[in-house]
Amino acid sequence: MNFLYIFSGSDCHITQIAVGEVEGNRSWQSYVLPKIDIEEEASNITKITYSGGVLKVNGQEVAALRITEALDQMMKWIQETAGERKVLLAAHNCRRFDSKVIISALRNTKKFEDFSKSVVGFIDTLNIFRKVVDKSCSLKQNDLYERAFPSHEYNAHDALSDIKALIELLHHHKIKFTDYIKSSFAVKSVHFQQDFDKERKRLTPTLHPLIAAGVKSTTAENIAGSGLGMAHLQHIYSRGKEDGLRNVLSAKNSEGGPRVLKQGKLLDQLVAKLVDYFEKLSQ
Repeated sequence: MNFLYIFSGSDCHITQIAVGEVEGNRSWQSYVLPKIDIEEEASNITKITYSGGVLKVNGQEVAALRITEALDQMMKWIQETAGERKVLLAAHNCRRFDSKVIISALRNTKKFEDFSKSVVGFIDTLNIFRKVVDKSCSLKQNDLYERAFPSHEYNAHDALSDIKALIELLHHHKIKFTDYIKSSFAVKSVHFQQDFDKERKRLTPTLHPLIAAGVKSTTAENIAGSGLGMAHLQHIYSRGKEDGLRNVLSAKNSEGGPRVLKQGKLLDQLVAKLVDYFEKLSQ
């Protein structure tokens, strides 16, 4: 298992990537040239600035790669250190941030398929610590570290320092392998969720008439996220009527779950509302 950290500037443009081993001292890191200037608020936190094509850390210019080069080097390092083993990349709060940013970058540079050959999943250590520390404790990594090692300090906004601190925390709390697995999620699930979110944003407005007719807004968003807009539903109904709607809405998606709803009462209720809507529309 390796650790992945991604530090981002404005609009989730990556400015630093680092990867390290849980067991062993090998690591890799690179600063990355963002495509736009970094916002002042982000620079105040990370001490990374970018202007006029120059990346600086704490006011000092640093060597930095373009995102395509950085991703290539990261994947090469992972492949060389992992060999034939499949890799899980861990980071703190990565379900909400790191995994989304890195997968977006990989997709935008057409490197996702190569990446997924070596890396099969992510581990969100935030979820792990939520189960092992007192509920009254802050779950921010720097707070967890300060609580575990009150006499130690580290740079919470440097990728390599963050990796070392996280490894220390995991060893300090004696985290078991089963705990890692329970907090893991597949690389492809991030890809799937990004597609879902994109389609939901694009197609939900077309389903507003169904919401007005009694379909729950969350259900409409799930229909849209699956890639079905009003025109698709109308076409399905015109071709296959009630059975056509039922079959499409309950068909398995790429994650193995139902496209919208599994067979059952909720699906029956949804199909009934859709049939009623389209029948009234045709009158």
